[in-house]
Amino acid sequence: MLLHALQPPPADAPPMRTAPPPALDSTRRAQPVPTPPPPPCSAP
Repeated sequence: MLLHALQPPPADAPPMRTAPPPALDSTRRAQPVPTPPPPPCSAP
C-alpha cells in the first residue's frame, strides 16, 4: 500500500501536472504576443 501511494497515479496524474504549467505559460505569453503591432498587410 505504501509503495502504491509513493508511486505516481495512472495517466491521470501526468496530464493534470502538465496542465497547470503550460496554462500559466500560455497566459504569460499571450500578453506579450499581442504587444507587437499588426502585420504590414493590415497597414494601408
